Amino acid sequence: MIRNTKNLIEFWLLCGFTIAVSIIVALAITNALWAYINEKLSILGVAVATIGLAVEILTLKFVLWITR
Repeated sequence: MIRNTKNLIEFWLLCGFTIAVSIIVALAITNALWAYINEKLSILGVAVATIGLAVEILTLKFVLWITR
C-alpha cells in the first residue's frame, strides 16, 4: 500500500514509465505489422516487436510487484 509521499511519487513515476513503455511497444508492433503487410519486413521483425510486448508485460508485473 501507499503510505507516504515518497511512495506516492515512486508509484506515479513507475506508472508513467509503464505507460511510456506501453506506447513505445504498441507503436513498434504496429509499425512492424504494417511493414510486414506491405512486404517490406520479414517475419523476424514482427517477432522482435512481439518480444517487446513480452518485455512490457514483465515491466508491468515488476511495477505491480514493487507497488504491492
